[in-house]
Amino acid sequence: MRYLKGKYIGFMGCLLLTVLLLCGCRAESDLVITGGEPEESQTQEQIPEQESSAGEDGQQEAADTVFVQVSGAVRSPGVYELPAGSRVFEAIQSAGGMTDDAAADSVNQAVEVSDGDMIVLCTLQEWEQAKSQQTELIGGDLSGPTQEADGRININTADVTQLCTIPGIGESRAQSIVTYREQNGAFGAVEDIMKVSGIKDGLFQKIKDKIKV
Repeated sequence: MRYLKGKYIGFMGCLLLTVLLLCGCRAESDLVITGGEPEESQTQEQIPEQESSAGEDGQQEAADTVFVQVSGAVRSPGVYELPAGSRVFEAIQSAGGMTDDAAADSVNQAVEVSDGDMIVLCTLQEWEQAKSQQTELIGGDLSGPTQEADGRININTADVTQLCTIPGIGESRAQSIVTYREQNGAFGAVEDIMKVSGIKDGLFQKIKDKIKV
């Protein structure tokens, strides 16, 4: 009887040890599986964020530059890529600067350029001829080559040089006015000049009394 009792206690002890070992292995297995999931989830979440950031940078880079064509009395005429917000004088510098016979006053060099602008710099001879022709047309000693009898500029007939005498209209905007006129016909009213790229209501309010059709 004593022998059976000792054998029973021994059997129960082995059984208890086996249960504890099984529970320990299962707990360790659960711990490993549970610990691995956050790392995989975090990696999957980070990939779209990195791609999104790269896409935003690409869009920002595309908006930071403009392309303008510089021709006329410059050393290296052509199309140039400039930082957005650049001025006409910077575009001229990119084209190698003015030639010796360039008329620096034929363009407003302080005007901000826009994407697609064409900047044409006149020579001194071309500039003087333009002023002489306008003076002969209306007579008298004029302060500018583009004034008509009433002092206003006809935006349907004025050329680039004449349009540049309008306050706030530089070479690039003057060329845009001529291009619009060639593609769409004459302006029906002075307000139609706001259909030209780069001319908004603010600028129109400044020049409306200086132009006519």
